[in-house]
Amino acid sequence: MGAIWCRLVPLGDTKMRKKKHRFSVSLAEKDYQRLHSLAKKRRPPLTIQYLVEYAVQGLLRRAKDPKLSAELGNPTEEPR
Repeated sequence: MGAIWCRLVPLGDTKMRKKKHRFSVSLAEKDYQRLHSLAKKRRPPLTIQYLVEYAVQGLLRRAKDPKLSAELGNPTEEPR
């Protein structure tokens, strides 16, 4: 059998691991329950964190869409 050769690479030196920024989100109980239900319906189940990141990525993909501004509305107004 041939020899096995490997070289350890410190995590800080790899390009595979990207730094992520953390933040918190407060949701209404009803919205949280709907999100939780959506996550658990999948097989294998998804995490709520994954669903939130998926939603954020979708929003960012649409950032240049002129319709997005109207859809987002004005955050200082009360929802109808």
